[in-house]
Amino acid sequence: MKQAYPPEWHDVFLSHTRADREQAEQLAEQLRAAGLSVYLDVDDEALSRLHGRELAERLKNILSRSRLLLFVFSARSTESRWMPWELGLAHGVVGRVLLWPLNAAAGRAAARQEYLKLYEQVNAIHPLEDVLARVYSARDAAVAPAHEHAAAALGEITGQQGLALAQPAHAWEFGWRGPWQLYMAWWQALWGTGSRAKSPHE
Repeated sequence: MKQAYPPEWHDVFLSHTRADREQAEQLAEQLRAAGLSVYLDVDDEALSRLHGRELAERLKNILSRSRLLLFVFSARSTESRWMPWELGLAHGVVGRVLLWPLNAAAGRAAARQEYLKLYEQVNAIHPLEDVLARVYSARDAAVAPAHEHAAAALGEITGQQGLALAQPAHAWEFGWRGPWQLYMAWWQALWGTGSRAKSPHE
């Protein structure tokens, strides 16, 4: 099912490798039938017209307006150049990542990828229900976990400045300029528009 992108928000950004396209499309249809909005790159006709940095910017902007990265992987995913990038980006701008192994071989492959051990795998008995519950929770959340972590880090850094904040230059940096730059970076990531030689999952 072709969709017009980007809408205001996506419930799920579905990350996959081209080798698993058919299974990814089937999963996307299941999620849409359950009432979720799903971003799947093969449905995004604009990607075929983008290259390099413009392609990366478009994916970044769409991912920043997604509530959950669903990392759909198999043993073949280790060959993907884009999936690790999407995973790392989601870790930073979304903070919600869920692994969806396609088969037992995927689980064995994940065990050899240390970075995948940082994230939860979908409930093997009730996978669809697990995704739905996480998306509903994300819809109710006012702030994405990644943004909460950024705000907490800024607060910790500010607290560590202590007496230095008594100096006008430091007070300006941490009381106004720093928070303003953080806010503008968040705003641009949230609403910025992206400006493809190959599919991102080739």
